[in-house]
Amino acid sequence: MKRKNILKFVSLLGIGSFVMLAAASCTTATTPTPNPAPKPNPNPEPKPNPAPKPDPMPNPGGGMMGGMNGGNTNPGNGGGTDNAVQQLAAAKKELSDLLATQNSNLSTYADYANIQNTLTAAYTTAKSTSDNTSATLEQVKSATSTLQTAIDKAASDKKTFDDQNSDLVTAYKELKSNVNNKDNNLMGLDSTQYSAIRTNLEGYYTIGADVVKKTLVPVEGMSPTKDEVTNLNTNINASVADLGSRKENADMYFNKFGKKVLVKSGVVAPKPMMAVGVQTEHETPTDNSQPVNYSFVGYSVDVNGSGSTPPAWDYVKRTVFNINGTLVDNQNGDANTAPLTDVSWIYSLNNGSKYTVSFTYYGPTTAYLYFPYKLVQSSQSTTVGLNYSLNGTEAKSVEFTAPTTMNLEGMDSPAGTTQTTPETTTPATTTTTANLTPTVDTINVAKAILTNLKFGENTIDFTVPAQKVAPMFGNFYITASEDNLDKVNDDIFGNKTTKSEESTSVTVDLLKGYNLAADYSTFFAKYTGATLDGENAGDYYLVGFIGSSNKRTYSGTGTQMNTPLNIGDKRNLIIYVNAPTEGKYYVSGIYTTGSNRALRLWANNENNFMQFVNLNSGPGNTLKTFTTNMTDSRITNQTISLNKGLNKVVIRSTNGGKAPNLGNLTFTLMKPVTPSA
Repeated sequence: MKRKNILKFVSLLGIGSFVMLAAASCTTATTPTPNPAPKPNPNPEPKPNPAPKPDPMPNPGGGMMGGMNGGNTNPGNGGGTDNAVQQLAAAKKELSDLLATQNSNLSTYADYANIQNTLTAAYTTAKSTSDNTSATLEQVKSATSTLQTAIDKAASDKKTFDDQNSDLVTAYKELKSNVNNKDNNLMGLDSTQYSAIRTNLEGYYTIGADVVKKTLVPVEGMSPTKDEVTNLNTNINASVADLGSRKENADMYFNKFGKKVLVKSGVVAPKPMMAVGVQTEHETPTDNSQPVNYSFVGYSVDVNGSGSTPPAWDYVKRTVFNINGTLVDNQNGDANTAPLTDVSWIYSLNNGSKYTVSFTYYGPTTAYLYFPYKLVQSSQSTTVGLNYSLNGTEAKSVEFTAPTTMNLEGMDSPAGTTQTTPETTTPATTTTTANLTPTVDTINVAKAILTNLKFGENTIDFTVPAQKVAPMFGNFYITASEDNLDKVNDDIFGNKTTKSEESTSVTVDLLKGYNLAADYSTFFAKYTGATLDGENAGDYYLVGFIGSSNKRTYSGTGTQMNTPLNIGDKRNLIIYVNAPTEGKYYVSGIYTTGSNRALRLWANNENNFMQFVNLNSGPGNTLKTFTTNMTDSRITNQTISLNKGLNKVVIRSTNGGKAPNLGNLTFTLMKPVTPSA
């Protein structure tokens, strides 16, 4: 009854009188409920049982019933405390969420080290606040604001940099891609011959990686320039694009050789002195052309110019004539046609002249230079000298030592010359670079070591030391391996070795190989559209005027020279055979003669010869082949003995007569005789 009366009364009085009326109407004082303690209370106050039921019509203002049914009546723990806690929790969550963007945000600035470092520091500072359990609301909010400002500034700084350096950013991205492809592009460059290619490309990658490591906005120093990065990309891209051709170049020099054929423009002479001690650049020298009637241009006897002085020629080249004595057209070739032969010589480097050879090279930094050489006159043997300078470095001497010489009894050496023993015709290739002192009647092969070669273009200048005379020298051969000397010798002397289970043979191409005549009349003649043994129609090139005393005439215009002069057995031909193995060799070859003629050929000593008499191919410049690999009364000694390596072979007639005109010769190894069972 009392409860109903109180409720009715409260409804009439309203909320404002609730507290006073409640106190006056209740017979028992109500004990306030304390706030929960942080830890569980082991003796909690019992709750009223049963609990008051909610009024089906509560006071809209929440009045007394609201306070009686769970309202917080503790005046020291009002809603302000709960609100502060909630605000701090919310602020910390906001900061935590912002900190969660660290990895993704920082990765955006991987190429902007300074921006990334500044932003990293901001994240670190904010995280220390987040981890601080005593941080106040204001501290948390300040940390969040500061971090957000740093994030916004980083984005702004990056955008500003990108907008102002768009070309640099594009080039930098390309450089990163190039650097990332390093391993793929270096794959396959581990072989020795590719060492320089790998070093060159790795150098660009190293520089590129350093630029990428510093990033577009480095912590220290300046940003890379657009030109710097663009040039790096250009060098890397060009090197990668040229890998195929550069590897081919390196393979050529490592597995074979690079050949630099002599050219007249390679000889350059100095301009006159402009003042005492002042030398201007070189210029092309005046024309010192060879005699128009010369064919061989390389001779086994002294060649004189005016009187007994050496000729003033610089560059000379082998010349081919038709059988009627006229010059063969276009024999030096053109853009679409190879020259008939590239055998040529530099006769002299006079008055401060030099010969310059340039070549493109992508092999290892050390290579070997080979070239044929000899003397013009025997009187020069004590004053010979030749220097070479690689890429403008200090000149080095081509080293010469005294040869082992002997006059072999029965050998038809030209007067005033000496024979060099076959064992010494090739210079040592491993422990020394010393070369035999040049002689007139022998072609030796010189060797020089090239060190610190540049990657790409290289130049060698050949000069003559003061008070010295240069030897004659021929085409240059450059190889990255000394193991290629046999291949070099084969090319110099026109040799081609063929091996099979049935036979081993060496064919000497007389026109394309270096060899020596003893008389100006000896020449190369072209037989156009000829047949060989009645078939195989084509163009053939044979050597004429071996032996006899007849003189070849030339009816063309130009300066002629009718020396050197020899007749009979002294008018011989010297060739070189690079035998793959020591042994006895049959001889065969192409010849033509309309009358009976004899051929005598030997190597190394007077008894080591082959002789074939009464050779006759018939009338009309008919070409035939001969061979000593048969039983024939016209043949004396079917074989000659050859040492492994280069062999100097002399070819002539007999008894002062004429030898047949000769084409290519083949030396075939005789198989060992197998004893019968």
